[in-house]
Amino acid sequence: MLATWNFSPRDAAGVPGPLEAALAGLDTGGLGAKSAVLQHMIRSFDPCMDCTAH
Repeated sequence: MLATWNFSPRDAAGVPGPLEAALAGLDTGGLGAKSAVLQHMIRSFDPCMDCTAH
C-alpha cells in the first residue's frame, strides 16, 4: 500500500482518507502538533516512503 493513499483527501462521497479518519477525535491533551500521541499516529501511517530505510 502506498503512503500517498494513506494521506488521500476525502473521496467524492465525502469519506475521509485513512489518516484523517484516524485523527478525528484524537485527544492531544491540548498540545496540538507537539503531542506525542499525534506524532505517533501520523508516523504509523508511514508519511515518508523515502525514509522507510532508516
